[in-house]
Parts: sequence; structure tokens; C-alpha cells
Amino acid sequence: TEIYTLSLHDALPISQRPPLKLEGAIECESSVVTARSAGVAAESQGLSGFGNGWSGDAHLFVRATKVGDFVELGIPATGPGMKRILLHATKAKDYGQLRFSVNGKAIDPVFDGYAPQPTPSGRIDLGVHEPREGLFILRAEVVGANPASTDAKYYFGLDALLLEKP
Repeated sequence: TEIYTLSLHDALPISQRPPLKLEGAIECESSVVTARSAGVAAESQGLSGFGNGWSGDAHLFVRATKVGDFVELGIPATGPGMKRILLHATKAKDYGQLRFSVNGKAIDPVFDGYAPQPTPSGRIDLGVHEPREGLFILRAEVVGANPASTDAKYYFGLDALLLEKP
């Protein structure tokens, strides 16, 4: 017999749950966009209408329109030394496939942002990196679209980052 314990957060109906807040998270929607493709809008978008699986009930919504569109975020290091970077993102029906890089180093595999309805991605391990001048530069670049993606098909959403000791 397995025993499962639910947190109060998980036990309540979605409409009554308090916003999720990942402890120690750096919220992407509050982070500094250091670079982006010309014409690409990147702004905070509330997500409470889709349930509350997103840290702070919001993410950075990026309206990319084609392969090659990107945003870069400047993420302050939480101290000296190498850090494991864990990203939480969003999946949706009109989201593209992304290549992430940290400080110019490309991360494999490509992230497929497609899902039939908006849903949190869960943890995406971007590996262990050394900050440069106190920052990690996270780049998210559109490299394609899932054949099932509809409408705009290149949008994407970045929720939160966790920096952990390796």
C-alpha cells in the first residue's frame, strides 16, 4: 500500500488555490530582457485563468513570429561559482520549439513548447554554468514548430528559474 500526502495547495480545488511560488525562484516576467529580435514583444502575462501551476501566476510571454526570433534575459547569479540552472516554462497550442543557451553555450535537446492547452512545462535542466560578470545570460530562440501547433505557432512563455549548487 502506498501512502500519498497532498499539500494544502494540491488538496484545494484549482479556483481556491493560492498562487504557486517556487521557493528561491527568479521570476522570468520580472527579469531584465537584455536583447531580443526586432519587433518581438515580451511582456508579463497573468496565468491565473489557466490554473495555478505557474510560479507567481504569471510568465514572460514572448510573441515571436518566425524561426530565429529570440529573447535574452540577464539573470543575476546568487553567489560566486558554478550553478545548475533549472527553467520552468509554458507549453500551449501556439508555442514553438526552442533552443536554449546559457552564456552562449547551446543546450540540448530542443524544447518543444507545444501542448493542446496551456500547461506548465515542469523543470527543464539547462546544466551547470559559471556566471559572467555576475550574470547568466539565458537565450531562448525559436528553431521550429511542432506540426500540431496552430495559429501563431512560434510564441513562447518563460516562467521561472532556479539556481542550485551543482
